[in-house]
Amino acid sequence: MELTSEQREKIYQEEKARKCGHKGVSIEIMLIAAAAVIGFAGFLMLIQKPDRDVKLEDLRKAYDGLSPEEEQ
Repeated sequence: MELTSEQREKIYQEEKARKCGHKGVSIEIMLIAAAAVIGFAGFLMLIQKPDRDVKLEDLRKAYDGLSPEEEQ
């Protein structure tokens, strides 16, 4: 079976369009997945509560110059 040059060109263009279209979909899926992962990580960072509350005694230990009069 011999194909004409027009038939070969048509087959080539169809395959080229199919492959390019397939690549575009995979890139879109990867971008959506990356955005979802980044969004989920950001959500986890926002909902995390500190291990403990900051108390005035802790601040006094960290900053030696803080006197009891400055707490008010």
